[in-house]
Amino acid sequence: MKRWTLIVAVAAAACGTGTPETGPDANPVRTDTAAFRPDTAMIRNGHARVVGPDGHLQMEGDMQDGRRTGLWTSYTREGRVKSRSEYRNGLAEGLSTVFHDNGAIFYSGNQLRGKQVGEWRFYDEQGNLVRTAVYDTNGAVINDPGKAR
Repeated sequence: MKRWTLIVAVAAAACGTGTPETGPDANPVRTDTAAFRPDTAMIRNGHARVVGPDGHLQMEGDMQDGRRTGLWTSYTREGRVKSRSEYRNGLAEGLSTVFHDNGAIFYSGNQLRGKQVGEWRFYDEQGNLVRTAVYDTNGAVINDPGKAR
């Protein structure tokens, strides 16, 4: 279980589950060239793009009142989609999907107020379902056959 928890945490960080600090910048689009940290100040309203020091687009999505909203997408250095997560009021809420390097779905499930809820499905690189875990509305595991006991 610890391995899967770590993977989920890493994927959540990839789409940045932290709440950005609010700031005075109200430009409709801004490219942030600072290395991403969950508390990185971006823009207050509009489309935000986070670009790494090497110039590659790390992630992008919309901000409303200084918080993430709507679909946020993170990318690999090669420009492939690494993850997609929906946000409301700065918290992951809705579908989150993380992809293997080959583009196949790695895992997918819903979040509510930043926590995993309902059924999450995990796949191998060939797209075969390898595990299903179920979480309650507080993010606690209800059923996880892959969990080490």
